[in-house]
Amino acid sequence: MTLVKCPICGQAMSGSKKKCSHCGARITVCAECGSVYTADTEICNMCGKSFVKRKLRQRRMSSEQRDASALNDLVSVINDVKQKNIGYKMVQAVKIITGAIFIITLIITVVLGLLFSGIVTDTISAAVRGCSFDLLWTQILHTVPCNIQIWKAFVVGLFSGDFTLDAVLKFFNYFVSACTLPIITAATYYSLVYLPLDVIDMLICGLCAKKRGYNGADTVAVFECPALIYNSADSFDKAYTYFPFLQRVKGRGISVALDVVWYFFNLLYCVMALLMLPIYSILRIFLSGVYAGALLCGASVIGILGYAVTVLIMSLLVNITVISVRKIQLKRWADLV
Repeated sequence: MTLVKCPICGQAMSGSKKKCSHCGARITVCAECGSVYTADTEICNMCGKSFVKRKLRQRRMSSEQRDASALNDLVSVINDVKQKNIGYKMVQAVKIITGAIFIITLIITVVLGLLFSGIVTDTISAAVRGCSFDLLWTQILHTVPCNIQIWKAFVVGLFSGDFTLDAVLKFFNYFVSACTLPIITAATYYSLVYLPLDVIDMLICGLCAKKRGYNGADTVAVFECPALIYNSADSFDKAYTYFPFLQRVKGRGISVALDVVWYFFNLLYCVMALLMLPIYSILRIFLSGVYAGALLCGASVIGILGYAVTVLIMSLLVNITVISVRKIQLKRWADLV
């Protein structure tokens, strides 16, 4: 074991150590001649060897090794965050758990809806017509058997081809009423649970991507040719939102506005579905009989088709707007990075 003297306190110490055990001073031992200096010395006075070059070379090599294995574009960085970040995985676990609870709840509401369809609206309708309490109670008790009978009449008519207008109208109105609870459940889960969790995992990905760093030119190249990275639609959407903020270029307000529009219309679809329920219930309460049932059936068909067509048109307009704006943004970004 080679012994050297500390240049500060003069005590003997092992040449393999980088710190004096007596005074705590950090030292540098020249590998060529064995001279001892303090750690901030750059050149050996005895043989002229440079200590700084060696340290810089080691630092540069480790940096090059990190850069060679690093992910360059923002989309790849976001994909890597999704695979490795604990916070993102926790949000996904919450999504899975709440999604499982939602599915179980949805199944329960479907069963309840099929068994007790119309129990509220039919009872209120009978009360409006002036039925006594005994008749109302009897109607409530016979709700499930009556619904089962409606199913039997429809299935028998379906296979025998012997349909009556009254049976068809009863079944359609019964089925629409049975969808009330599942629609409320789905709209509530999507708006109050799924969308907030989606916003949280979006923020997590953005913060982690900012910390990790990325290459702006490579990101623009990936934007221009999405085929470079497969199965990353969600990461592409997030990258388009983050890029103007992280790159500090124009388009930050537009990127946020596009996300706000997307979330707004998804919430609007839920609100529209929920608004249709009270309208249908009011019509069902005040309409009765075959002809009134036909009117209710027609109104329900128009309402359902109108809702589906409206959602489809709005979705197409939103997607076309997003694609068009992103193309304009991409042209600007290509000149800035």
